[in-house]
Amino acid sequence: MRKITLELEKRRKELGMTYKALAIKSGLMPDTVRGIMQGWQSPKHETLCALADALGIEIEVVARVKG
Repeated sequence: MRKITLELEKRRKELGMTYKALAIKSGLMPDTVRGIMQGWQSPKHETLCALADALGIEIEVVARVKG
């Protein structure tokens, strides 16, 4: 999960977006965005998709199956 948030953070910086601007564009709260990007919070799949969409990138999630 951290690899994904690092890529999202990298893209946010490339675009010169603040956490507040990303929050507005993704429909999330600024503290939530900051927490996810800085690794304080573990986001849900839907939240990651909202952030990625707001940043104009696609993410791919692969499920691991134990057994």
